[in-house]
Amino acid sequence: MVSSPPPMAPAAKQVQPSESSALPWVASGVEAGVLGAAVVAIAFLVVDWLDGRPLFTPHALGGALFLGEKPDPQGAPQALLVLAYTIAHGVVFIAFGVPAAFQVLSRAASMRSPSAALGIAAVLFAGFEIVFLALGELFLVGVISALGVVRVSIANALAAAAMAAFLWARARRES
Repeated sequence: MVSSPPPMAPAAKQVQPSESSALPWVASGVEAGVLGAAVVAIAFLVVDWLDGRPLFTPHALGGALFLGEKPDPQGAPQALLVLAYTIAHGVVFIAFGVPAAFQVLSRAASMRSPSAALGIAAVLFAGFEIVFLALGELFLVGVISALGVVRVSIANALAAAAMAAFLWARARRES
């Protein structure tokens, strides 16, 4: 007895990107995180350039994080440390952006008021500050004093505002 091959499964329907809304908050969270990381990176690039030490901040943070070195304001930035820290920095901001996007987009209908954006920004800012200060004290010895708490706080506030505005606008569009 010769068995016939099993019937072929019907071809799966290809989902067009515009048809898929399964996890829109993931993409929005990644975008928001990249935006926040870019805002901080640009803010410190400007500050470092004005101080006459281009790329000092990512170099100092990379050296402290990956090598356990205290920041040397006179040291020349190493491209590998700058790149490695930039990637780690982006990952941290994405880790904030994805859950923030979930919270915001799952409540899109209630995100009509500009005060909602302020609330989002406040929560993100508080999270950034707590994480940076806690990790800075534990793992980045000497970095907080080298960078300055006020500078870090201003950069974090700018990032939180940018991410909140982005997510608020996305929520308004989705509702």
